[in-house]
Amino acid sequence: MERLDKWLEKHPKIKTYYQGHESFWKYFVTSFLSLAFEIGLVYVLYTSFDLSLITSNLIGMTADFLFTYWMSRVVFNSTYDVLGFLTYLATSILGLFLNTLILKLVHDYFFRVLGKNLAFLVGKFFATGIPFFLKYFLRKHYFVWKEGNRTKEEDDD
Repeated sequence: MERLDKWLEKHPKIKTYYQGHESFWKYFVTSFLSLAFEIGLVYVLYTSFDLSLITSNLIGMTADFLFTYWMSRVVFNSTYDVLGFLTYLATSILGLFLNTLILKLVHDYFFRVLGKNLAFLVGKFFATGIPFFLKYFLRKHYFVWKEGNRTKEEDDD
């Protein structure tokens, strides 16, 4: 983070924009890294190990869930509690369902024309966007709500 801070000091306009949307950019970078790992893992499982598309996607998205939950402390400056874990679990299950549904539909549509490998990549591309933003907004609103309640409880004391 120190390198980022130094770089942002040299670019004040970017720093101003970054500071206004810091949690989004942290979430975006974290999600991009986990997505790259997830797509790579699902691709290898599906194309090299001949696991089904759905099984491969389930394994890859489970790995993605574990990574993004672990990184949530950095992204949202949160603590690990039961409600936080359940929020991540519920949004991940919703994301898994949407991602797998979109992936399967797009893959099956393009399979005959593009073949197994390209149909997978096109499907994964389309399956990524909606769950990404849905999970971000749901998680962000939970942590904003949680922080507001914590501040309210401290004021009551």
